[in-house]
Amino acid sequence: MQAKLKLCGIRTIESACVAAACEVDFIGLNFTKTSRRRVEVGEARDIIAGVPDPGRLKLVGVFQNQLVSEVNEVARALRLDYVQLHGSETPAYCKRILVPIIKAFPLAPAFAPQVALESMEEYSMVSIYLVDRYQQGVGDALDVEKVKILTQHFPIMLAGGITIGNALKTIEYAQPFAIDMASGIETNGIVDIEKVKEIAKLVKV
Repeated sequence: MQAKLKLCGIRTIESACVAAACEVDFIGLNFTKTSRRRVEVGEARDIIAGVPDPGRLKLVGVFQNQLVSEVNEVARALRLDYVQLHGSETPAYCKRILVPIIKAFPLAPAFAPQVALESMEEYSMVSIYLVDRYQQGVGDALDVEKVKILTQHFPIMLAGGITIGNALKTIEYAQPFAIDMASGIETNGIVDIEKVKEIAKLVKV
């Protein structure tokens, strides 16, 4: 199975257009209040409008512990395909979201797959289950053999420590539904167009 590709932290029209041209499956627009990759709703609207031929590109809004009303309003205003919830949002919270959900599950390096599965089972309303390191951007990538156990039960989007250099092996061993990259497509904290093209060429074959 070919893994789908999500690129997160998109902040310019140019990077969104390149992602669409390279047949990337998802781009993430970050509305988390404390993120260095945050965009304002007006900026996101301009980015979306600036992609002349989005093709199959799906728009994902990233949020963390924000009001349900705020999430739904942004999703409606921008016609988001998904919202990605990166905080402690409960199943009851998720049931009030009006568009499909990607729910993040932060996992410690020594996580027990069965415990993770039990947590995920409480979120039956979720469309895609994103697993990431407990502390984003810090430490080694998650154990791919353990992640593979999760992928046998749920559509898993794997994030954390994925780079151009290890992406194909990560996909081969973990067999996720999708991979999610942010820092792996950046140079000095900025989305690098050449890295976008390179990872798309590797994954979208």
